Amino acid sequence: MKLTFTFLTVLTCTGLAMAGDWPQGAGPNGNLAIANEMPVEWSVALDENIHWKITLPETGQNTPTVFGDKVFLSTYKPFEADATIGKDIIAWCCDAKTGKVIWKREIPAQFDLRLSGCFSDSTSPPAATDGERVVFVNASGAVECFTLDGEPVWRQEFLSVGRTLPFIHDGKVIFTRQQYPPEPSGKFPHKYKDSPREMWTQLQALDLKTGEVAWTTECGVNIGMAMLPQKLSDGRDVIVTGRGGGHGPPEKPLGISLVDLSDGSTLWTLPLDNFNATQTFGIRNDQVHFFYGTNHLSVDCLSGKIVKEVSISENIPTRLWNNGKRITSTESPGKSGKGRNITQTSNLLVGPWNYFRHYKKPWLGRVNVETGAAEYL
Repeated sequence: MKLTFTFLTVLTCTGLAMAGDWPQGAGPNGNLAIANEMPVEWSVALDENIHWKITLPETGQNTPTVFGDKVFLSTYKPFEADATIGKDIIAWCCDAKTGKVIWKREIPAQFDLRLSGCFSDSTSPPAATDGERVVFVNASGAVECFTLDGEPVWRQEFLSVGRTLPFIHDGKVIFTRQQYPPEPSGKFPHKYKDSPREMWTQLQALDLKTGEVAWTTECGVNIGMAMLPQKLSDGRDVIVTGRGGGHGPPEKPLGISLVDLSDGSTLWTLPLDNFNATQTFGIRNDQVHFFYGTNHLSVDCLSGKIVKEVSISENIPTRLWNNGKRITSTESPGKSGKGRNITQTSNLLVGPWNYFRHYKKPWLGRVNVETGAAEYL
């Protein structure tokens, strides 16, 4: 049976939501957030607030990126027969106002990955552009750069993490590079858990003009974390890397590191036993804010020392629905079980609030990183 997939754009009440560019997966500011008005209601089934849509020949898991009048995305290359794995993708450039296809380019790669995998697949990394060039990452083992008109600029054959969020910084494209390959089945085995540094997953920067390697971090990176470029009050551009999680990652020590984006050097490392790095790490007021087990931690960006620790599992004010009305109760949800974080991959720092979704309960929680107040909404 032939399946088709639809890509669409959404209208706000005042028109097409194009008040600003979204040139990379984490947005123009690198933090997954912008201040512009965004659409809050739409329906594909009812065709409400849909500006345009096009039918795609295959699935794709990436976040479309937008610059000016162009939208960039990728899909798998159409399959000729039923398949469970794939490795070749198609890069698309469409008109942001009409949906018309401007150009398409095939990006082949070496290693098969599970098609539409539950965590990621070959198409998952979003494109990134500086307004002159656009870089597509095929997680099966290729990084390609084109002009905005679709002319090839360079190609490098590097494996990347499927959940990487490539971004542009200081004339470089930075992504999460992976060394060890998947099995022929498209799955990643656990046999690399004790591998040396040469097999670690790390951040890598490529020169945007040439594709040459500019730097690679010494510290390792967990394959499941979303890394966001951020700025300190002294003007330095940095990123937090984390290590630890499921599926036997080899990177050590477990914990977090702060990396200088000018050269990839490690500024400090904070070891944390049994740490799970599958989350985002937001910086506010020169502190890194994240979750560790059943606690929320704030770490000083200059020293790498823990300065605040707040429980999200004991005696937390919680808004509940009881007998047809809202009540406020004090709850102690405890651990999530099975070695998973309560927050499991769901947190995002927005202003002073670090929001998260409880892994076991239908609760939305948040921690005020300035006051230390925790609550479930």
